[in-house]
Amino acid sequence: MVREGLRPSLEALGFKGSGTTFTWPSRSHFSHLGLQKSQFSDRDALRFTINVTVADKSSWEAARTVKPYLPKKPAPNTFYGDDIWQRRIGTLMPSGEDTWWTISAGDNWRPVAEAILAAVTTYALPELQNRDAP
Repeated sequence: MVREGLRPSLEALGFKGSGTTFTWPSRSHFSHLGLQKSQFSDRDALRFTINVTVADKSSWEAARTVKPYLPKKPAPNTFYGDDIWQRRIGTLMPSGEDTWWTISAGDNWRPVAEAILAAVTTYALPELQNRDAP
């Protein structure tokens, strides 16, 4: 689903992808989407959500001087406390509730990919763009 459905569509929107992380281009911010697999996933069903992360690059570098164990850039599926803005995509959606998608073995993944792309386009991307504005 990621390789055939999500990656091409997210790249068409302007994201660059690597694995399950997608980066929105910005000179001033680290802006990422990260697909997070549930610990309750198994070979019969995959359950996952999307984490949305935005960090001002200069603020991140300042945080790294105080906390040298921080990586060069934040990972979208790692929680860093108040150093950066991070949300699960469901909290950006009208329900405000944590949202997880499930794909069971043998299911057609295309409707799930379409729902994810709609959520990213409608809720996550505008938030990334808004938080990147000067």
